[in-house]
Amino acid sequence: HWINAPVPGARGWRPALACDGEGGIHLVWESAIPNRQGDDVYHAQLTASGWTLPENISDTADTDSSLPRVAGAPDGTVHVVWTERYANRSAVGYAFGRYASWLKPLALSGSGQHRAPHIAVSPHGYVHVLWVDGDVLAYRHRGPAADAPWHAVQQVTRIPGGVAHLDVVCDHGGNVHLVWVQEQEGQHTLCYRRREAAQKHKQFIPTVVG
Repeated sequence: HWINAPVPGARGWRPALACDGEGGIHLVWESAIPNRQGDDVYHAQLTASGWTLPENISDTADTDSSLPRVAGAPDGTVHVVWTERYANRSAVGYAFGRYASWLKPLALSGSGQHRAPHIAVSPHGYVHVLWVDGDVLAYRHRGPAADAPWHAVQQVTRIPGGVAHLDVVCDHGGNVHLVWVQEQEGQHTLCYRRREAAQKHKQFIPTVVG
């Protein structure tokens, strides 16, 4: 049966959930910053004794952190991306760690019009992030080690007319599957691409679904 109960101390919107490789359940959401402008991204974890207290993981005083997405890794860490909004620019924010132990957030993109980031972690621990940069679908990834560097930003494809409803997932073999809706001249086309496991150094393979 379903158990219905509020998350203690959690106030906000746009929640997202993920499960890590050790069975931990992670919740992230967007919430207003007390006595400041804009929002921050918060995290809580479900444990055997209940939910942990909310943690501010974006912690940016002068920007608006919104639209978080989360993915769990095999080693029990959790990886979070969000849109970091400035006055008239935006960038992709990222943080990873575990409850009460987070590394300092960093920007995965330069500031411009970078929005709608999505994230997936493979069973091997590779981290994959995609986002929309104007009419370009951008991609960046890193290896499983805690100190692994991020590879340079790649352009997956250029999409005239814009992108909507982007999503990404990794399968058990580490392959990355990407889907989005392309909007052009009033038409909505569902598009799909696949990238073979990062350790094989392959590129995305395009397929139009319909």
